[in-house]
Amino acid sequence: MIKKFFKDSALYTLANLFTKGIAFVMLPIYLSYLSKEEYGVLDYITTVGMVVAVVITLEVAQAVIRFVAAAQDDINIKSKYISASLTFCVFTYALLVFVGHLNLEWISEFLTENKQDSEIASLAIISYFAFSIMYFTTVIYRSNLNAKSATLSSAIAAAITSLVTLILLSYFDMGLTGVLLGIIIGQFSVAFYNLFLLRKFWFVKPEFSTLIEMLRFSTPLVVSSLGVIFATFADRFMIKEMLSLSDLGEYSLAARLSTGVVLLTIGFQSALAPLIYSRLEDPNTPKSLRKLVSYYLVAAIVFIATSFLLASPVISLLTTEDYAKAPDVLVILVTSVLVSSGYLFFPGLSIAKKTHILAGINIFTGVGNLILNVLLISKFGIFGAAYATLISAIISLILNMYFSEKYFPILRKQSN
Repeated sequence: MIKKFFKDSALYTLANLFTKGIAFVMLPIYLSYLSKEEYGVLDYITTVGMVVAVVITLEVAQAVIRFVAAAQDDINIKSKYISASLTFCVFTYALLVFVGHLNLEWISEFLTENKQDSEIASLAIISYFAFSIMYFTTVIYRSNLNAKSATLSSAIAAAITSLVTLILLSYFDMGLTGVLLGIIIGQFSVAFYNLFLLRKFWFVKPEFSTLIEMLRFSTPLVVSSLGVIFATFADRFMIKEMLSLSDLGEYSLAARLSTGVVLLTIGFQSALAPLIYSRLEDPNTPKSLRKLVSYYLVAAIVFIATSFLLASPVISLLTTEDYAKAPDVLVILVTSVLVSSGYLFFPGLSIAKKTHILAGINIFTGVGNLILNVLLISKFGIFGAAYATLISAIISLILNMYFSEKYFPILRKQSN
């Protein structure tokens, strides 16, 4: 298991290194063509999209990973799950696009604080659809343990998105509109190509009973995932409401750079989940996970130390003195990302299907993070938001570890 994990993890990490590398290269371009406020709006649109992705599809992608990975080599069973979930995903997002365009004025005010930005609101909604379909195709690859195709798809989509965005910004001076169009074109182009390649899995009649089975597993995770999102992104929502789009832009820069840590965590997550579910009966699985926890701890310490040393020079290179607070915020957020990602190695609640406990933990930490943001932002500004995120991440990890150990012990030996 460990050999397979590191092989797949390396592929996911390399792909994310490529995509985040492109994002890093694009960052100074964004900062050159977008105002501080526009950059804040872009980050806010992205954050809202995460909430939309969870609510609209009821986390059915998580059911794909759970059931398809467990089906091993039975293509008929895999096709049954994939077809039902993909149909549901396309239908719900098509409905979102339709309803959203009937309420563009309200959505514009919500996203940009300007009722007249209907074009931005329209493109934001369509970009959510594009991201969702692209993500779903990579989930299909991951659930079939096809790390190569999943990572290649993500890398190509990132490259096309960045290239189109660069052209629209530099040659057509389209600003935020160009960024959103780049996302739509880049994500949809690769998503449609993937769907063609994966047609053997989804080009079958979807079964309603199969969809219900999947939703019974995934729906409880919606509340759980929303808790995770608010535990991680309540800072953006509260900064926008309590401070300004300019403050959000500065905070968003630090947050965007902190996601470079995801090069480590996404590689782990993408490779680890399918492997765990496909090796539940292997008695060596807990021992292997215990080793991986120690490796992750060492890597996390290295990442935090590196961010402390490089935060100021990197941000100074990318921006102006308008972003003076960003370096210190960055170090706090890097630590937060690493702490919150530690839950990946404690899958006991998901394995035991105790999703109600998982939901309770995430709701608790999400609400706690919201309260902490309200209290700390009013006193410390964007630094308060960063500390609130870190505190809630620590609480979430402790609770996940405690309850996971009851059902699938990793840190202690299982009793006979």
